[in-house]
Amino acid sequence: MNASTWESPSSEPTKMVSSEKTICIGIGTAGCRIGTEIVSAKVPIHQFLMVSTDKEDFSDSQQADKILVDLPFRGRMSVSSVRGLAHSHLNQIRNMLSDAGVVIIVSGLGGTVGSALTPAISQIVHDCGKMLVAVVVMPFKFEKSRHFYSALSLNKLKKLADAVIAIDNDMFLEYSPRTPLLSAYAAINTKIVAALSALLTSTTNGPQNVGLAKVAETNSSTGYSVLGLGSSTALNRVEAAVMEAIQSVGQIGNIDDAESAILHLSSDASISTADVASSVAHVHSLLGRGKVGVQYGLSTNSKSSTTAVLLASGLSRTKFDSYDPLSEVLKGKEIDDSMDSFVDESLPRLTLLE
Repeated sequence: MNASTWESPSSEPTKMVSSEKTICIGIGTAGCRIGTEIVSAKVPIHQFLMVSTDKEDFSDSQQADKILVDLPFRGRMSVSSVRGLAHSHLNQIRNMLSDAGVVIIVSGLGGTVGSALTPAISQIVHDCGKMLVAVVVMPFKFEKSRHFYSALSLNKLKKLADAVIAIDNDMFLEYSPRTPLLSAYAAINTKIVAALSALLTSTTNGPQNVGLAKVAETNSSTGYSVLGLGSSTALNRVEAAVMEAIQSVGQIGNIDDAESAILHLSSDASISTADVASSVAHVHSLLGRGKVGVQYGLSTNSKSSTTAVLLASGLSRTKFDSYDPLSEVLKGKEIDDSMDSFVDESLPRLTLLE
């Protein structure tokens, strides 16, 4: 058996956001759906690639390149099996990246396809020397059977990507605990798209914008980056939304560890300079023990509520670490940190066993 090409990347300077085209790759059902909505939301994406094992995931988008990983049978398959079946498609994906400057991968790590293919495709992007921003949705707390592989994939992404944005499904479940599950998934996707659009869109309806460059710069640390959200219609809705966003980050990891942050406020045209200054001050004082650097963005296209999107980076630990208990037990003692091994295809086939 040969070890697969999943070695950790060598140390190298942080890549700068290029003026070349940006490619978004949606992986699995969640990635394809969220990616489709991101493209529809006018985020500056030049090319959209969908990769899945289910052709139904392609039905919502007519303007995308599509790669179907054909399964030999319908039924539950292991993460390793799905990754092995996708191996023949990896060169096709590599060729599509030739003129890309930035690659944004969107996937749900709660599913088998997302956990299987997100690290494999991220390895290709890294090997091609492209800037990689990975946006991953972690499984619900009650989805215990999905935790282990989601944590393995997330740990691998931290070594491969220039920026990893981890989104916690449980954060959205609090808003509508009695919503039917399929409806909850759709609502979650809509909120995720709104948050990502605020962060990644270079031009917004307001005096300030965030954009991909700031997101990449803010996520240059080796720790986790997590997305927090808050929304309010109260009289003090700006402050309430910001505090809720900070609290949601705190439910995922220790906010004292944060090294940098981006705050985007979406409100109506009445939001004042004092509101913005106070919001930035709250984030600065409560994250990173008062030492965190804060960049901010603002849009004024909301009519009745204020939404705060908070991206906090540099968290050394999160709730997701408990998803892979073996990583803590074996930390620093791993024999091989590659996720898989495979048979060298160049070896002659054995047709007779004695």
